[in-house]
Amino acid sequence: RNPLLQQPEQFLPRINVVTTVPNGWRGLTAAVRVPETLQDLKEMLVQTSWIPLAVGSRLWHQDSKSGNYHMDGAFSRPHHPSCHSK
Repeated sequence: RNPLLQQPEQFLPRINVVTTVPNGWRGLTAAVRVPETLQDLKEMLVQTSWIPLAVGSRLWHQDSKSGNYHMDGAFSRPHHPSCHSK
């Protein structure tokens, strides 16, 4: 078994998942989230690869916890924060 899956609390805080979320009337912006569980990570990876009407039959993928709507992070690329490595 993969040792990372046995102790997800060690690597999950280091992962940032970027998705596109609605912002006002016909606007889009980026949401950067950190998964707390492996299930959160799985759902966020589906959301960040959600290409409207190509991957599924809907425009948005709804978050099961918050009810917020997400789609592929590339749609909000101009709004992404800069990446800084440590």
